[in-house]
This record gives sequence, C-alpha cells and structure tokens, in this order.
Amino acid sequence: NQFVSQLLMFSVCAVSIVMGVPSVKREVHSYLTDTLSSLMSELSPAEKDDCVIVVLIAEVSVSVSVCKTTSAMF
Repeated sequence: NQFVSQLLMFSVCAVSIVMGVPSVKREVHSYLTDTLSSLMSELSPAEKDDCVIVVLIAEVSVSVSVCKTTSAMF
C-alpha cells in the first residue's frame, strides 16, 4: 500500500534532522495535526527537504485512519 511505500522510501534516505512525535487518542481534540503544523511552519525549505518526522500513534484501532489522514495533510 501507499503508506508502507512512503515508510520504506524514508527509511533509505539520509537526513540531518529526525523528529519523533508520540500521539494518543484524545476524547476532545487531537493535537497531532496542530503539533505537526507547528513543527513544519518553523522549518525552512532546506530543512524540510532534510528532515523526517516519525509519528508514533499509540492506539492500534485508530492508527491506520490517522496515518492516512495525517500523511495526506503533509
């Protein structure tokens, strides 16, 4: 599938910046997109080309849905 292909592509490229963002399901609001937007807005175009953001979603039941939605936004 496309998501796995993107993961494999990132796993073989060399970058200078790697950021990890853990996330869990919240009842009221998801902060994941806010956090990713904030991180991305502070990166220069060169830094965006030279970084990978790894998102850990700690909820198995929502992981696939959140991954597809989030990857489509960025």
